[in-house]
Amino acid sequence: MFLADVLSGDDVEIVFTDPQHSGLMPIQGGYNFYFSIQVSVDGAQRFAEVTSGAEKFLDINSGDEYLKDMQILLFLDGKVVSSLRISADLEGKAIQTPQITGSRPEKESAVEEKLRLQTILRSGALPTTLETASVDVVSPTLGAGFFTSAINAALLAAAAVMLVIIIRYRSIKVALPLALIGLCEIVIILGLAATNDVGIWSVVLVANLGVLLVSLMKKQEIDIYAWVGAVLIPMLGMMSWTIDLAVIGGIIAAIGTGMDQLIIITDETISGKKERAYTMKEKIKRAFFIIFGAASTTIAAMLPLMFLGIGLIRGFAITTIVGVLVGILVTRPAFAKIVERMGS
Repeated sequence: MFLADVLSGDDVEIVFTDPQHSGLMPIQGGYNFYFSIQVSVDGAQRFAEVTSGAEKFLDINSGDEYLKDMQILLFLDGKVVSSLRISADLEGKAIQTPQITGSRPEKESAVEEKLRLQTILRSGALPTTLETASVDVVSPTLGAGFFTSAINAALLAAAAVMLVIIIRYRSIKVALPLALIGLCEIVIILGLAATNDVGIWSVVLVANLGVLLVSLMKKQEIDIYAWVGAVLIPMLGMMSWTIDLAVIGGIIAAIGTGMDQLIIITDETISGKKERAYTMKEKIKRAFFIIFGAASTTIAAMLPLMFLGIGLIRGFAITTIVGVLVGILVTRPAFAKIVERMGS
């Protein structure tokens, strides 16, 4: 038997657990489970070199074709804990997002085996050894309950914030734009996270650049933030990530910090101090100085989680960073224009 050290724990970058990349499928006589992983470029290249030119055989039971005399052995603390056959389609290919599949006669055992393999693969990225003490399954009904509770909590928080704003400024004319801007941020973040919309965001990028070029030709004043937002937001839209509970938490965090910044703009422009005669532009500049400082510290705090975190932590960090960028590049300047007109 020939053994080759192809992939280590460091090569397994992400073990996907979201519904888009992981799940169960009923088959005759049982259930198939599947999930995807993301491996490093070097690991994928080593896999391609080892499997290149391998013989293939047809499994008469499943009807699938596999590489002959080749298996992937999973080691945990030096012991073989599982083995996987290699699909013939992967022969000689450097694929960074392979899919792991398996089957069990019962649904519960299929779920447990999927979670066990995911846990083993995740353990390689941890700085310590991992021992599986138990495997628990959260039912779809319970998961839906968590999701509903998170949405309800967000709605209650939004209602409480709106009530405080109305009491603070005693004006629906001020509270309504704040609410609309917050809603716009949520819609934009969800739109950026959506999948299969690269073409749409490419058109948006071209349209944004076209508008800016026309503005330059007409010699209209354009600040650096307009250029950055016009390019960066569509590029973020070409990404995609799963909307789960952690992402909802990131949206709430981004909107929460954003609401603080909107209140700063409102205070500086409408109910700011009267002892100095600031112009409207000076007031907005003072507000944005504070806003950019707060945004930079939030992004700096999230970047380590984005690059070093795994799974849910990374999703939370990405969503928070995207939400902050959407705020400072799109919705804050738009709200500043609204407040400027209200105050003039």
